[in-house]
Amino acid sequence: MEKFKSRKYHLTSKLVLLKAINDIYPAFQVVFRNSLNNGVYVTINGKNYITEEEIKKIENRMSEIVAEKKVIKKIQFTSEEITEKHLENIREDLKELLETTGIISFCI
Repeated sequence: MEKFKSRKYHLTSKLVLLKAINDIYPAFQVVFRNSLNNGVYVTINGKNYITEEEIKKIENRMSEIVAEKKVIKKIQFTSEEITEKHLENIREDLKELLETTGIISFCI
């Protein structure tokens, strides 16, 4: 049970981080690489480095998101639904997932 809670916490943290970055820097494309020792390796496509000021903005936005206490809902789309909706701005890693499995889960 403790492992499940820990996994849920880490997933939620990743979603909050992703939302914060997307809100502040919508042009950034965030890719989660690997998790190691309770940390996460993240790359931001198009950025060689991130400044202390950018980190502070992201941390502040993450705190705001948590304070809002929004509910995270899992929704799923089939490849046909995505094609019908013409989701052209889908990330490359999600395109690959869609091509190999035919389904993508999003959290909103």
